[in-house]
Amino acid sequence: GGAWAGGGVGATDVERGLERLRGSPAYQAAFELELWRQGEMEKFKLHLARQEEAIRGELEAEYREMELQRAKEFRQKQAELRDLEKRLQKRMADLQERDVAVKATEQQVTAANQTLERRAQLRCQDLEATSSREAAMAEQEL
Repeated sequence: GGAWAGGGVGATDVERGLERLRGSPAYQAAFELELWRQGEMEKFKLHLARQEEAIRGELEAEYREMELQRAKEFRQKQAELRDLEKRLQKRMADLQERDVAVKATEQQVTAANQTLERRAQLRCQDLEATSSREAAMAEQEL
């Protein structure tokens, strides 16, 4: 049992013991060590917070730069697509013009062929008529 259980030691004895303990060099060293540890912990936390802020700032800057680059590339692609669309529209218009010209040429060729066929038929008929007349004249002379 000790003095605590029996109540033989009073509160003032405990206070005096604590005062002696607090006055001892070991307690003083431990107390100073604890103060130093807390100070170092605060410095470390502050250092960590500054590092986090610096890293956050770097990441935000990187993100902004990436977003600017992405936006720039997007605008370039849009411009390329607009240019491609204009070239395709021009090409389509050129092809439509060419198609109209080809159809007009085909109509001209068809008309020319029909004219040539009519002329050839008329020439054949004329030659047949001439040949028949000459044959009839030759028979009459005989």
